[in-house]
Amino acid sequence: MSMTLTREQQRKLGAMGILNKSSPLRLVDMIKHGDKVTIVTPNGQLFTGKAQLKSALGDNSWVLMRGKFGQFGGIASDENVVKVVKG
Repeated sequence: MSMTLTREQQRKLGAMGILNKSSPLRLVDMIKHGDKVTIVTPNGQLFTGKAQLKSALGDNSWVLMRGKFGQFGGIASDENVVKVVKG
């Protein structure tokens, strides 16, 4: 999934140190703790959860929790993130 940014958005992200010229911006790079993240599963289902913590795998993925008590989990990675809503 690719995302087009306006020049103003690119300028702001560059000033924050998020946007590098050498690497393209990915949705997973924009995730912060508490954001609502929607991912697509391998069988095509959409899964929305709250970003709880960064994965220990070192690949910039996030652990998601959903449900009233956070009883269901998921992993948001670069390959499966569809939408990020700041929370």
